[in-house]
Amino acid sequence: MYPDQVKKLSKQEFQNNLKEFEDNIVSSDSKIYNRVVNVSNKLLKGNRDIRQIYDKSWTVTVVDSSIRNAFVLPCGNIFVFKGMLDICRNDDQLAIIIGHEMSHAILGHVAEQLTQTGFISMLLLVPMAVIWAMLPNDGIALVTDWFIQKATDICFSLPHSRRHEMEADEVGLMMAAKACFDVREAPALWEIMEVIDSLNEDLMSTDKDLEFLSSHPVHSSRCESLSELLSPALKIRLECGCARLDPDYDPQTFVHYIKEEKRKYLALETLDE
Repeated sequence: MYPDQVKKLSKQEFQNNLKEFEDNIVSSDSKIYNRVVNVSNKLLKGNRDIRQIYDKSWTVTVVDSSIRNAFVLPCGNIFVFKGMLDICRNDDQLAIIIGHEMSHAILGHVAEQLTQTGFISMLLLVPMAVIWAMLPNDGIALVTDWFIQKATDICFSLPHSRRHEMEADEVGLMMAAKACFDVREAPALWEIMEVIDSLNEDLMSTDKDLEFLSSHPVHSSRCESLSELLSPALKIRLECGCARLDPDYDPQTFVHYIKEEKRKYLALETLDE
């Protein structure tokens, strides 16, 4: 996928998103909008040595929605939903999220995925044509198409996306470190996400930890990976001249608190039954 094509698609997607969320876009004079802008600008300033920072026109859009989501389009358009802001207890956690999403744009993950998808589709044209020639039936064609698409997702698209997510976790963490954020918040944030999601899963009795069928790594995998990356991230932070972190502050304190609150809540739910 050529850069010009990706840029064109990104600009179109930006307009599509603005139209889709137009009734819920937060005004530029709001407190939460400025919070996202300040964190984003600090990340960009701290990573001004990265060439891919300069070839994008960075924008910020905050959407008043309870959805826990954030993303950055290839051209640098940052979208953050209020539901994600509510999860981030401080700007350090927000920087981890935005840094991660910025990394996708900087690393060119969208272009890579589009290229791979096009290549896989081209390879599958021949077997699909053979099956259709042998069994010219609409039902067979639909089932064959569904099976091939599902197999493609499981064997190629999903692992590819998980690899991108882990790569963006690492690069995003280093970006946050260079911008002098408290990177110790990264594992804690994903543990908080895990507690929230597991609570919903417990209440809905759904299966957990189906990483094989997910486009994202499960939270526990991300926590483990980010914990292993903390030491080099903290070293980078010091090398960038950032102020020393408070040694008495431990982000895990809040994690332990919400885990205990979850245990108490589920115990009450069991008693009510």
